[in-house]
Amino acid sequence: MTAYIVYLKSDAAAAYEVAFCETDAEAREWADAIVTLTPGFELAAIQRTRAGRPETLASH
Repeated sequence: MTAYIVYLKSDAAAAYEVAFCETDAEAREWADAIVTLTPGFELAAIQRTRAGRPETLASH
């Protein structure tokens, strides 16, 4: 399992969620679901952490 951080943004605020996923594809599905559940927010970035080093998967 790998830790993923999904960064969200809106006009008024920023937020993030953390999940542990098996694959990058699973993390992207999870990020899409979080955006759907948080009206007014959009995806800012998805970051994966492996061996203590962050890697950005997607950034908007």
